[in-house]
Amino acid sequence: MSTGLLFVTAPEADFKAINHFLIYARDWEFGDEDTWDNFHLVTSRKDPDLSKFSDSRRNELPATKPGDVTAETSNEWSGASIQDIERYVLDHEPTGIDGNEISLFLILDCQSLRDRTCIIAERYTEWNDDADPPEKFPKEDREKQYEFNKYRAPWDETYICFANLNIGNMDFEDFADDDEGEEDVGADGEGWWTFRGMGSDLTEEQVGRREGVVRRFEGEGKI
Repeated sequence: MSTGLLFVTAPEADFKAINHFLIYARDWEFGDEDTWDNFHLVTSRKDPDLSKFSDSRRNELPATKPGDVTAETSNEWSGASIQDIERYVLDHEPTGIDGNEISLFLILDCQSLRDRTCIIAERYTEWNDDADPPEKFPKEDREKQYEFNKYRAPWDETYICFANLNIGNMDFEDFADDDEGEEDVGADGEGWWTFRGMGSDLTEEQVGRREGVVRRFEGEGKI
């Protein structure tokens, strides 16, 4: 799985809040010391994060681990809008940087800190299956005109949702269910879906390990 991009737009999100989220965004079910961190905190608007690793074979960005974010960490995305980030991704998505799924990314905004949710966004595309091979419809021919599907997922479901979308195991709408048995609501005009999710599959032991790290980081003043 490629490294995902994480943008933090909430001005009040200090290093402790970001580290706290990163603990919950780990792969606590299958991860180990080398693989359970999977998100790269994007701190600059000038693209060093996407270009400076372009010489590596898979061009993978290093994951930002809990504790890597400190009081000295700068963040040029503080106060940015979702539209700012979408434009940034659209500008860089055609570069074809292999190994970084930049059309699928996370955002922590002000609401994310209040209710412990994370915005998961994925570029919206429609495919012409009659073409051989299938090809993407240009925007003007698509049924929907927004650029990104989006929903808010709880912190402890962020990783499993991202991972399944990243490897193509599930589609975006698979995590957005119908409303109490009614017909599927789908996305609104700006691409927002209602996240239903599947709940957390973590065992009591896995949750205990996670909460143990939370307590340790609290004691060390990192969250």
